[in-house]
Amino acid sequence: PSYWKKEQWLEKIKEHEWLALEKDGIGCGVCKSVGTLGPLKSQGLKLSREWIKCKVSCFGDTDGKKRQSMRKKIFDHKRSIAHKRSLEICAAAKKEQFEKAIANQESAYQENTCRVFRTVYTLAKLNRPFSDLPVVLDLQKANGLDVVRILQSDHSCADIMCHIAKSMRFISNDLKIGFMIDESTSASKKAVLVICMKVIFTNSDEASSMFFDLAQLADTTASTIHDTFLRALCDDGFTREFLLRNFVSFATDGASNMLGRKLGVATLLLGMFPNVMVWHCSNHRLKLAVADVVEVVSETYEMKSFFDKLYSLYSASPKNQAELQECASALCIRLNAIGHILGTRWVSSSARSVRAVWQNYTALVQHFENASTDTSQDSKQQATYKGLKNRLTDTSFVLNMGLLFDALVELEELSLELQKRSTTLMRAHKLFEQKCLVFESMLQNPGEHFLISQQAVRDVVFKGVALHKGRMTAIDRTKFFSCLLMKMEERIFTTRSSHRALVKHMELLDKSKWPCNPDICFGDKSIRHLCAFFNISQVQGVVSGFQEYLSDISDEDNKVPERLKQLLDVLKTLIISTAECERSFSALNDILTNIRNLSSLETASKLIFIKTVG
Repeated sequence: PSYWKKEQWLEKIKEHEWLALEKDGIGCGVCKSVGTLGPLKSQGLKLSREWIKCKVSCFGDTDGKKRQSMRKKIFDHKRSIAHKRSLEICAAAKKEQFEKAIANQESAYQENTCRVFRTVYTLAKLNRPFSDLPVVLDLQKANGLDVVRILQSDHSCADIMCHIAKSMRFISNDLKIGFMIDESTSASKKAVLVICMKVIFTNSDEASSMFFDLAQLADTTASTIHDTFLRALCDDGFTREFLLRNFVSFATDGASNMLGRKLGVATLLLGMFPNVMVWHCSNHRLKLAVADVVEVVSETYEMKSFFDKLYSLYSASPKNQAELQECASALCIRLNAIGHILGTRWVSSSARSVRAVWQNYTALVQHFENASTDTSQDSKQQATYKGLKNRLTDTSFVLNMGLLFDALVELEELSLELQKRSTTLMRAHKLFEQKCLVFESMLQNPGEHFLISQQAVRDVVFKGVALHKGRMTAIDRTKFFSCLLMKMEERIFTTRSSHRALVKHMELLDKSKWPCNPDICFGDKSIRHLCAFFNISQVQGVVSGFQEYLSDISDEDNKVPERLKQLLDVLKTLIISTAECERSFSALNDILTNIRNLSSLETASKLIFIKTVG
């Protein structure tokens, strides 16, 4: 203002930073920026228009009096309630703006971090090398995405992947749990122990089987496997108290170091956890039952050796495979892979091999015919192909193939059902009984493929190929199915005496096995026995739930009372097959290859967990 010297005005602004000057009029910058008090406004309280529009004037006939008048107005405005409220509003606005800026910055940083974590997770899920991380992040930057500034290396990618896997591996304290283990070797010929688990998570009605951990073995003795298994559980946060309370099921294959009566892993575990239900993998039992049949019914061994010859003929020679493909294409046949039968692999693989020969029969005969007359082959090779053709067109071979096909189709269905993650012990027991009835029926009633084979033998033609009576011996159908039925009952229904009683108690939960008008206390003893065996504390509640379930025998919805669900969930965690371990071995072979074998087992374990569980 004209009545103030420049030095005086600068000093005044320094003292009162909110002062504003427009066209020789003085105002308040704070009140001007606020404009209105809003919710802080009260009766008789408002901002001065003069101070907002910078139109505050002074009075007096001299510069001194004008300055004195303006000082008085500045002093009064500074002490006014309206001005103080304006200062509070500006301070709050600045603080909120600062907090929002920090929050936005933090949110952007978290989002960028999530992008990197999702990228690492995808690389692990797709089994990509860790060295792909810098390339993928550079691609995201080129596409306009902002990524957090991190060390972009294979080591940082491995660290992030391990953190993700560790965060995913969490088990609640109140969940019953079962474990299955199996030992094998990695690509570097190291002995490793695969640990899988079965558990029902909260808000889920079905049990989940999944890979859990991978541990290296110093040797394959029972004590080493036992100690390694418990050490792995301890490292992953399982305490002895938790296992005593919640460890209900343990399954493995039938190796002596696993299920040995005196010093097997299962025996050592039962010494620490006496209420654990130990189970020999049902798929292994089924395979052993079929192997027993091969030993007793010697005619099946001849079929086994022939299929082994076919497998070695086509798997080891791309030339033979190409020639067979040409024959199949000429006959408009879709070629299927031929493998071993009745060997060390599970039964379902044998069914696929027999199905492949049944469907590729015409192409095989044509290939053997062409190869036996091919002048580019030496006489020994020609004689080999001629012998294979004679055996393939033998009437006994066709009968045996039809017989095995019928049996293996039924066994394949059973094997695949047992491999399902949702199959329970009671369901498996029912399937075994059903298949035994089927084989018992096949003693008198031939199966579909055997009837086709019989008709082909009568016509001396199978799929347009002429047959002949050769030296191969036909399998006695009655002997074969009688032996199969007997071996299945010996291998599958024979288990620990305590477990046989336990399965008997479980059968009371099957409505189809109840009497017509059951007493309200029917099955109470069995329910109490199961609750005691599996450490279920709310015994009376479970018994009451079963009585409620018993009273609703005509309920078509088959709804299970909530109080009984606790026991049923425990029974669903009982493991009947180690198929999950086999799936984990397949994942391990995909991860630890010959050119990617430097990863530690700890890293491989976390990669398998993300690949199979994530």
